[in-house]
Order: sequence, then structure tokens, then C-alpha cells
Amino acid sequence: MIDLSKEVRRRGALAQAEAVSLVAGEPIRGSWWAHRRGQDIFRALSALADDPDALPCKGFDGKQRWVHRALWPALVRASRERPLFKAPSAAARALLRTVEREGKAAASGKARLELERALLVVAVQEHTGSGKHVMQLTPFERWFPAAVRRAAEKLTLEAALEQLAKAGLPVPAPGEAHGRR
Repeated sequence: MIDLSKEVRRRGALAQAEAVSLVAGEPIRGSWWAHRRGQDIFRALSALADDPDALPCKGFDGKQRWVHRALWPALVRASRERPLFKAPSAAARALLRTVEREGKAAASGKARLELERALLVVAVQEHTGSGKHVMQLTPFERWFPAAVRRAAEKLTLEAALEQLAKAGLPVPAPGEAHGRR
């Protein structure tokens, strides 16, 4: 079975769709659950989810990606540029206040996705005692170690966006407001 953690390390970032295709050995349209290699895909993605050096992240285009630790300072730096992101809805802002107040909160739905896409939270799937899976949200910057946050302070926005783009992450040009037409 392919080691997706190794691919994330090698590339810097890996879209989940690419990860699924790597494990399947072919591009997959639609849901991978029904694919003949669905169990292998599930195991590979689960192993990747357990990798402490790979961050699950929606990013600028809203697509699920895994970002390697080496790019975390650049990601944090870019997340601080709020004009790059679409302003969250009232429901998303209310959820963000809860996450910031509690430090962590379970959530699903549209508001959660808005916050992920705006790099305002990190969403990690956790298993509950009842066996149910829930998405636990943590305020974006609080999820990262202090050393990563300090390293982000030393980067210019242009340098951060360049690093992310080199790893294949779609990023807006500096000065371009994401999600606004």
C-alpha cells in the first residue's frame, strides 16, 4: 500500500483527491467508498490522519488537502491576511466565537466549512466513545505549536504564498481578495 505520509512530505501538500487516486491506482470520479480499493483507500487516509506532520486543511479553494509541517509557517502567515478570504456569514462567525471561547468545539455543516475555507479553524475528525465520528474545531493559530507561529512572523506574505504555490496549493495573488468577484 502507498505511504501517503511520504507523499505529503515529498510534495509539501497533497489534495485528498490525488491521495485517493494514488491508492486506487487510477483517477476516481465521485465517491471512492464504492471503489474496489475502497478499504485500502480508507486505511491509507486513516493512517495519514494519524500523521502528526500532516495537517488536514481546506485552504483557499475549499478542497481537502494535507499540508506538511514544513509549510505550516507559510500557511499561518497567509491565514493572517483576512482580505484574501471571503468574510464568514453570521452563522460562521457565531460558531467561531464558540470555538474561540471553548478552545475546541464539535461542529458540522455549512458554517464549519466556511471557517475551514477561511483558515479560521482546523477541523480534525475524532471518534467519540459511542463510536460516532465528529469534526472537532480548534482556532486556526492555536492548533499550531508556538515555534510555527513565530516562524510565520518572519515571513512576508509574498514569500508565504510562493512557498504554498510551489507545493501545488492554489493561492490568490497578493492583493487579490479570495471569493469576491
